[in-house]
Amino acid sequence: MFGAPPDLRVACLTEKAKLRIVYRGEHEDVVERHLARMRDAGAMMVGPPLGTLNCRAGHRHFLLRGFDKVRGKWRLIALSYNVTLLLSLFRIQGLIAGLAR
Repeated sequence: MFGAPPDLRVACLTEKAKLRIVYRGEHEDVVERHLARMRDAGAMMVGPPLGTLNCRAGHRHFLLRGFDKVRGKWRLIALSYNVTLLLSLFRIQGLIAGLAR
């Protein structure tokens, strides 16, 4: 082993397996930095709108052909998402204003 403490060696290896090989992806360091940044951000990290549209609204692919038609459909989807977002923000602001009175 490469200087691993003996207690870790016992936890990872058995009598049959005297060697353990761990493979890491090419961009594993990038993934670890991103996960650490998300952990540190806590509730401040907001998911991307595209993920919200895919998950909640079910817009996983376009059923249209042609760039102009797909662009028009995407604009309608983005508009509906933005209107929904604005409505939720105004409700929260109205609630805060009501509580302040």
